[in-house]
Amino acid sequence: SLLLNYDDTYRDEGEVIYIPRSLPSFDLSKSLYDIISLSIPAVRTYACTKQENPPCDQEVLNKLQRLNTKTSQASIWDSLRKNIK
Repeated sequence: SLLLNYDDTYRDEGEVIYIPRSLPSFDLSKSLYDIISLSIPAVRTYACTKQENPPCDQEVLNKLQRLNTKTSQASIWDSLRKNIK
Protein backbone atom coordinates (compact mmCIF):
# COMPACT_ATOMS: atom_id res chain seq x y z
CA SER A 1 0.00 0.00 0.00
CA LEU A 2 1.00 3.59 -0.49
CA LEU A 3 -0.01 6.63 1.52
CA LEU A 4 0.40 10.22 0.34
CA ASN A 5 0.44 13.04 2.90
CA TYR A 6 1.06 16.76 2.67
CA ASP A 7 4.03 18.30 4.44
CA ASP A 8 6.35 21.29 4.06
CA THR A 9 9.05 19.27 2.25
CA TYR A 10 9.21 16.15 0.09
CA ARG A 11 10.09 12.96 2.01
CA ASP A 12 9.84 9.32 1.01
CA GLU A 13 9.59 6.98 4.00
CA GLY A 14 8.79 3.69 2.28
CA GLU A 15 5.02 3.29 2.28
CA VAL A 16 4.40 6.95 3.20
CA ILE A 17 5.36 9.74 0.82
CA TYR A 18 5.13 13.33 2.05
CA ILE A 19 4.67 15.93 -0.68
CA PRO A 20 4.63 19.71 -0.34
CA ARG A 21 1.32 21.48 -0.99
CA SER A 22 3.07 23.77 -3.45
CA LEU A 23 3.89 20.84 -5.76
CA PRO A 24 1.62 21.19 -8.84
CA SER A 25 1.91 17.51 -9.87
CA PHE A 26 3.40 14.27 -8.62
CA ASP A 27 4.52 11.27 -10.70
CA LEU A 28 3.15 8.04 -9.21
CA SER A 29 4.20 5.79 -12.10
CA LYS A 30 7.25 4.24 -10.35
CA SER A 31 5.33 3.58 -7.13
CA LEU A 32 2.34 2.09 -8.99
CA TYR A 33 4.63 -0.10 -11.08
CA ASP A 34 6.33 -1.42 -7.92
CA ILE A 35 2.99 -2.17 -6.22
CA ILE A 36 1.60 -3.96 -9.27
CA SER A 37 4.74 -5.96 -10.04
CA LEU A 38 5.07 -7.13 -6.43
CA SER A 39 1.43 -8.22 -6.26
CA ILE A 40 1.75 -10.57 -9.25
CA PRO A 41 2.96 -14.08 -8.35
CA ALA A 42 6.48 -14.74 -9.61
CA VAL A 43 6.01 -18.48 -10.07
CA ARG A 44 4.17 -19.87 -13.04
CA THR A 45 2.50 -23.22 -12.65
CA TYR A 46 1.30 -25.56 -15.32
CA ALA A 47 -1.87 -27.54 -14.68
CA CYS A 48 -0.90 -30.69 -16.50
CA THR A 49 -3.90 -32.67 -15.28
CA LYS A 50 -6.39 -30.26 -16.84
CA GLN A 51 -5.41 -31.14 -20.41
CA GLU A 52 -6.96 -33.97 -22.36
CA ASN A 53 -3.59 -35.44 -23.46
CA PRO A 54 -1.12 -34.06 -20.92
CA PRO A 55 2.57 -34.03 -21.91
CA CYS A 56 3.59 -34.66 -18.29
CA ASP A 57 4.78 -38.00 -16.97
CA GLN A 58 2.02 -39.02 -14.54
CA GLU A 59 4.28 -41.46 -12.69
CA VAL A 60 6.76 -38.70 -11.89
CA LEU A 61 3.96 -36.34 -10.84
CA ASN A 62 2.59 -38.97 -8.45
CA LYS A 63 6.01 -39.55 -6.93
CA LEU A 64 6.57 -35.80 -6.45
CA GLN A 65 3.16 -35.53 -4.79
CA ARG A 66 4.00 -38.37 -2.37
CA LEU A 67 7.41 -36.85 -1.54
CA ASN A 68 5.87 -33.42 -0.98
CA THR A 69 3.24 -34.87 1.36
CA LYS A 70 5.82 -36.85 3.37
CA THR A 71 8.10 -33.81 3.69
CA SER A 72 5.34 -31.49 4.86
CA GLN A 73 4.06 -34.02 7.41
CA ALA A 74 7.56 -34.67 8.74
CA SER A 75 8.28 -30.98 9.14
CA ILE A 76 5.04 -30.46 11.07
CA TRP A 77 5.96 -33.20 13.56
CA ASP A 78 9.54 -31.96 13.86
CA SER A 79 8.29 -28.50 14.76
CA LEU A 80 5.94 -29.91 17.38
CA ARG A 81 8.69 -32.05 18.93
CA LYS A 82 10.96 -29.02 19.26
CA ASN A 83 8.22 -27.09 21.06
CA ILE A 84 7.58 -29.92 23.55
CA LYS A 85 11.20 -30.23 24.71
